[in-house]
Amino acid sequence: MSYLKNKKRESLETVSEIKHRIAIFSGKGGGGKTTVSVNLVYGFQNEGFATEILDADITGPNVAKMLIWNTIHHTKLEVL
Repeated sequence: MSYLKNKKRESLETVSEIKHRIAIFSGKGGGGKTTVSVNLVYGFQNEGFATEILDADITGPNVAKMLIWNTIHHTKLEVL
């Protein structure tokens, strides 16, 4: 199996394991979508849930501005 086909299969398997998804969207800029998303992630993490954020902002990702990301291991997110 080619590398790309294998990665696609792994991705589909991982996505199928996600129990709940929350989408935050708005028709205008500056609506607080990133703030809401980050606050939800921290709230759920504090309750013991595993969380992730997918920032699909085509004009420029802002989640990284609100979080400190361990650039060596890419494993830990902390509040600024």
